[in-house]
Amino acid sequence: NDQDGRAEVVAIDAATGKLLWQAARPAFRACYSTPFVLDDGSGKPELIVASTAGLAGYDLKDGKEHWRWKWTFARSPLRTVASPIAAGGLVFANSGDGAGDRHTVAVRLGGKGELGDSALVWESKKLFSYVPTMLTRGDLLFFVNDGGVAACHVAQSGENVWTHRIGGNISASPILVDGKIYAATEEGDVIVFSADRQYRELARNSLGEPIIATPAVADNRLYIRGRDHLYCFGQPSPNAATDTRSPRGK
Repeated sequence: NDQDGRAEVVAIDAATGKLLWQAARPAFRACYSTPFVLDDGSGKPELIVASTAGLAGYDLKDGKEHWRWKWTFARSPLRTVASPIAAGGLVFANSGDGAGDRHTVAVRLGGKGELGDSALVWESKKLFSYVPTMLTRGDLLFFVNDGGVAACHVAQSGENVWTHRIGGNISASPILVDGKIYAATEEGDVIVFSADRQYRELARNSLGEPIIATPAVADNRLYIRGRDHLYCFGQPSPNAATDTRSPRGK
């Protein structure tokens, strides 16, 4: 809960709703990125949180802060909307604002307490996404930015591998399925391209209505929520109806 005047991280028992612990966080700007649990196999999973204040890792049992990296901005503080991700011993996070400023960082995991400048492996202040969350596959980092530009970078160094304009305006995060990236635009197009070192478009289809929500995958089916309908793509079950689109507004 990162707000302008108050920020905290809270753990609640899913079975009972009982408050387990609550830890205060530095408050700067309201942020909307979703934290994630990082389990590196050490037996000590931690909650990773990104905000204008920076990146931090919390103990899942009691909320104790393991480490913190402070975000430094060249101009005004930027907010986080996209969720952070982790791969190859790094945490990747991006920030921005409506004026067009962007700042993406790769911070090395494994430190304790207040992390210094040495924890910052690389950073970029251009082109990366603000709202859509990034993806990784192998040693590569992918993103589709808000203005319809897709790109691939080397995750460990930030080196650009390719950049390609796929078009449209994008709020939904891309998803990775079987080596393919699915990106949905606000204009209603769904673009599929290979998650590889060369850009290769595999498909492009229009659903005819705006798409803001991130697509989801379950049981070998792709679900896409448009403005007016919920779409499901995959092999139909024997009893499936021909048209299962929900009525407008439902």
